[in-house]
Amino acid sequence: MTKTLLTLTALASLTIASQASIFDNQEDAKQFIDNFHQRLGQNVTVSNCSVFVEQTIRGHVYDLAKAYVTNQYGVQILQCYVNDPETQWMNYVTEAMYNYFLATGNRTGWNLPSQLNPLPQPTVEAPAAVIRAQTTFTMSGGNGNALVAAEAQLQAAWDLLNPKVKNLLRAEQRSWIHYKDSLVGEAKIAEINSRTTYLERF
Repeated sequence: MTKTLLTLTALASLTIASQASIFDNQEDAKQFIDNFHQRLGQNVTVSNCSVFVEQTIRGHVYDLAKAYVTNQYGVQILQCYVNDPETQWMNYVTEAMYNYFLATGNRTGWNLPSQLNPLPQPTVEAPAAVIRAQTTFTMSGGNGNALVAAEAQLQAAWDLLNPKVKNLLRAEQRSWIHYKDSLVGEAKIAEINSRTTYLERF
């Protein structure tokens, strides 16, 4: 199954230059990201995040951060935030899209406002070892990374379902989430992977 990834854009007044503390204070960065989602009308919870870092990519300056967020379905996923302070435009993408962007500057497939479209979109392939922004944070529990990866794949599978299938499965999915949340460790990861395989069949 070809996994297309949804990106959402907020053309809100996000003047990051006036939020200097988000570059050195995680709580302020977390609040900034939470406010961004509120402007989009999204019901998500930011549970942990990095501070923002400034990075020049193909001659253009961006402010970058990562955060673990829990979506409306109770699934925690890793999201990467790219802010363009020059145009006060901000976007969030999956880690795979983010790493490709860091390595190449290519934003093909992103939901971009028209004023950013003229920026060059190189067609080079991403190198095997992509450049990663210096955004770090910790998660509790030894299976944290595996759990986040499993939940991200589950969310991607759900997002690919057509609306009719989602409506048919919504009640079932809610019940399953309650069951999944009662599990811990490897059992929880295995259950999530099994559910992902199930959703991919539709």
